[in-house]
This record gives sequence, structure tokens and C-alpha cells, in this order.
Amino acid sequence: MFKYFILLITLFYCIELINSTCNISNYIADSCENNIYIFSNETMTIENQFDLGSDKYVQFTGSNVTFINTNISMITNNQNENFRLKVNDVFFIETNFFSVKTNILFSGVQSLIVKTIDYQFLDSENGSIIEKMGHLQPDKYGCVINSTGLSSFKAMCSPGPLTKTISIFVSVKGYLPKDSFFYHYSKKLEIQEILGGTDAFPLSRIGVSFFDINTTSPSYTLIIDLLGSLPIYPDAKDFYKLITIEKLKSYAVINTKSDSSIFKIENEPVNTTTTTTTTSINSSATLSTNSFYLILILTTFLSL
Repeated sequence: MFKYFILLITLFYCIELINSTCNISNYIADSCENNIYIFSNETMTIENQFDLGSDKYVQFTGSNVTFINTNISMITNNQNENFRLKVNDVFFIETNFFSVKTNILFSGVQSLIVKTIDYQFLDSENGSIIEKMGHLQPDKYGCVINSTGLSSFKAMCSPGPLTKTISIFVSVKGYLPKDSFFYHYSKKLEIQEILGGTDAFPLSRIGVSFFDINTTSPSYTLIIDLLGSLPIYPDAKDFYKLITIEKLKSYAVINTKSDSSIFKIENEPVNTTTTTTTTSINSSATLSTNSFYLILILTTFLSL
């Protein structure tokens, strides 16, 4: 009896070992050899997280795959990597991300082509795909997206940390956004016009997303991200003040009849004017105090 118990425990251990080996964010591949993970389900739905790490290559051999609100993360090691995902038909619903980081050490400003997904048919009518790029040593190197594409994108990287991303939170009441790729894209174009057009601020560095959507009492939160960049490019801190409620309405980013307000700005630069004024006041106060003591000493001396 004890031998059967040991055998059963060993069997469960082997099954668990196989599952953990072929496991990508709790999705179990049918096989995984030489870092190639094969999912043979006819249809498959993936949500929340799908982490490919630095060495996982995934092939979906079934008919179609649907990503819903999924963060697809990966680490790229060199310039010539193959596609990390291969699918037949792929559907993106709601907001999805390709979050890519690299460990390449850059000696100067260099371009990097990142291959993301190889597909036969792609549909993002009911959702969006947002590409994000970063470095594993953000204090030493910076990467930004230079141009986007559905199967790959181009990044620019260089030594030196990135300038900060500035995020503007806008409360919009009375209306609802449309959750489609083309709607997102049109909002980015309109915001780019506010910032001065194509030559002033690249479209790839403008992020648009919608949160806290309330269909019962129409309202939502619009988040505008002016992405950080390499020091050689325009800094978001020089542009964020151009975004006002008046401009957002006049450029059709939000409805002109909506009740809207900017209620938060993340990474807003510190107002140095206030600091200078305070320093000036403190200096004046110190000068006045010193003058008082000087007069007191002179008065005392003369009275002797």
C-alpha cells in the first residue's frame, strides 16, 4: 500500500513538473521544447497577463486567439530575434499592451526593431493595442518607441535615463468614449495638434486611455500620457501646459457640452518660481534682522 502511495505522489509530482515547465502565466501549453511553446486549442482566450520572459516563443496552431485586457510582456536580447508570437487569426478586445524591455547595452543612440506577433488575420475593431518599451537598467539606459506597427515596432535607445512621463487625468461627465482602435487613434491625432503638430511632439509619445467608464450615469476618466523620451528629444514638461479643457473641447478630444475638468497631473514639474520667491523672502528677512542687530549695536555704542 505504501509503495502505491509513493508511486501516486511521484506521478503527481511529474505532472506538476511538466505543467510548470510548459506554464506561461497559468496557461499550459500542449508542448514546450527548446523554448517553443505550442498551444493547439482550436480557439483560445487569454486575459490579464501573458509573460514571455526573455526566451519563450509561442505558437498557436488553432484557428484563433482572443486577447482581452492583456499585458503581453517580453524581454528582447538582440536586434535579430524572431517573432515571439505566431497565430492564425488574432482578436484584441478592450485595452491590450505589448510591454517590451531590453537588456542590450547601448554605446550611443541606436534603433531597435522589435518583432511582436506574426499573424494571418488581425482584428482590433473592438479594442486597442498599446506598445510600451523600456530598459532593464532604466537608470543607465533609455528606450522610446519611434514608430509603431501591428506586427513590429521600432524603438530608439541610448545611454542616459529617460525624461519623465507626464500623465494628465481628465474627468468627463455627460458622455461616453468609443472603445475602438480608430477612436483611440483619432484622439491621439487631436492631442498632437494641441501640442503643435507632427514636428513638435511625435504621435508615438502620446498615450490615450479611458477608465472609470460609467454607462448608467454617463461619465469616464480620460488619461493623456505624454511619454518620457531620450534627452535628445523634446521634453514632455515643455508641452503639458498646452493641454487645457478649452483646448480639449475645441480640438474635439472631448465633447464641447461635457462637464469636464483636469483633476490630477502625475509627475508635474515642480514650480521653481515659488521656491525662488521663498528664497528671496527669506534672504530679505535675514537682511532685515541683521540690520536690526547692527542698529542696536551702534545705538548701544553711541550711548556709552
